[in-house]
Amino acid sequence: MLRFDFNVIFTIINLLVLYFLMKKFLFDKVNNIIQQRQQMVDEEYAAAQAAREQAQADQAKYSAALAQADQEVDGILKEGREKARVEYNRVLANAQAEAQKEVAKAHASIARDREETMRSIKTEVGQLVALTAGKLLEEDVSDEVCERLYEEMMAQAGERE
Repeated sequence: MLRFDFNVIFTIINLLVLYFLMKKFLFDKVNNIIQQRQQMVDEEYAAAQAAREQAQADQAKYSAALAQADQEVDGILKEGREKARVEYNRVLANAQAEAQKEVAKAHASIARDREETMRSIKTEVGQLVALTAGKLLEEDVSDEVCERLYEEMMAQAGERE
């Protein structure tokens, strides 16, 4: 037959009492601490996620600003090169115009000097011709005769050139 022992009942009652006491004083507090820690972890995870999203947004802004700055730099460089090219062409054109003016002045000066030299030569040649003719003729030659001889000599010289 089956025998029923009171020790088993007392053991079960002891176990139940021990369970309820532990639940009341130990398990609830441990569960509360676990919940608090879980909340802290969740909050830290949410803060880390928000910080990551903010960092990504800041990185996108920085990349956009950097791209815009690069475009501005390229625009400024292009504008600077264009201004430099225009200024170079302007300075070059001014220098060429000045050079042409100087060349024209030099040509005019050379032409004046040549004319003066030719007049001087004509005068000297005329005097030499008159003197030579006078010596040849052994007489005094008038200015009109000198002038005529000069004109003849120049005509002959002109035919040779």
